Amino acid sequence: MRPRRSDRSAASVTRRWRLAAVGLLLAGAGTARPADAQGEGAVFLSLPVGARAIATGGAVAAAGQGSEGIWWNPATVARETQREVAIHHAQTVVATSDALMVVMPWRRVGVVGLAANLVDLGEQEVTGEEGQVIGTFLPRNVVASLTYARAVGARLDVGATYKLLQVRLDCSGQCASVPVDATTTSAVDVGVRMSLAGWLPVTVGAGVRNAGPGLRMPDRDQREPLPTRWQAGVLYEVPGLERFTEHLDVRLSGDIVSPVDDLAPGLRVGTEASWQRRLLVRGGYVFDSGDVVGTEAEGPTVGLGLVAGRLTVDIAREFQGLSVDAGQPPTYVTLRFRF
Repeated sequence: MRPRRSDRSAASVTRRWRLAAVGLLLAGAGTARPADAQGEGAVFLSLPVGARAIATGGAVAAAGQGSEGIWWNPATVARETQREVAIHHAQTVVATSDALMVVMPWRRVGVVGLAANLVDLGEQEVTGEEGQVIGTFLPRNVVASLTYARAVGARLDVGATYKLLQVRLDCSGQCASVPVDATTTSAVDVGVRMSLAGWLPVTVGAGVRNAGPGLRMPDRDQREPLPTRWQAGVLYEVPGLERFTEHLDVRLSGDIVSPVDDLAPGLRVGTEASWQRRLLVRGGYVFDSGDVVGTEAEGPTVGLGLVAGRLTVDIAREFQGLSVDAGQPPTYVTLRFRF
């Protein structure tokens, strides 16, 4: 049976739209600037996850952040005592991201975390030879991960995450008959955290994210390296506030981040003030990140958190970056339920 003309048209544009989707992938990986400057693949792995972390400028290598610690430093969930289910939503001008995370502490075993993150880059119309719309390409990126973290003694925490990631280009309409391959690879995160309590009200943490074999992009023979980063930071819990009020807690944090293959550290700082552990006000700043691309937008960040029983709602806002310049400030919302 002779193929229909529209099917032939869909096949003829497959390569062009695959490459366009890759371009969208790279453009969407950072809200600050293009992310293909270093020729990296799967740069969406550098997208920040979690409103609480984003509000503090991403300075979270040593700070316990609940389930979103799975994405930043897996060691930070090692001392979680409650189970948590959370949804982390992000909406920017180029992509929508939704991450579902579950944290499960097991006595004498450690803490296990499960996560799935879908990055949707929006729909792209496919036209036939005569200019008619014959289908829609749907570029999407998916990450599934498994985390294990454990406290070692009274001060040290360790953790690791295995990620399975996939770059997809699905198609609907008449072009659905055109085979569209998905590109899959894996990555590993490792992290440590240590408390200096007893000497100083300080916690230090460090980790490496997205270490893996690279990603073979559509229509390319060689693998492109993953956006592998190391991040190290310090958390300072301000002491002595009980002299003024027993309801206020203040934490200050600072991190440096750099690609592992090129020392170009970027600085980020953050603060979190908690009133009766029910109302939380956060702020941060991401300074010039040098060669660290595909991460948080440079500039100030703010956020709020509200705790109502077992439910917590966090929101965050950035004031610079691609989305802001395009007139669509990014939205970050987290809903977490602890039990």
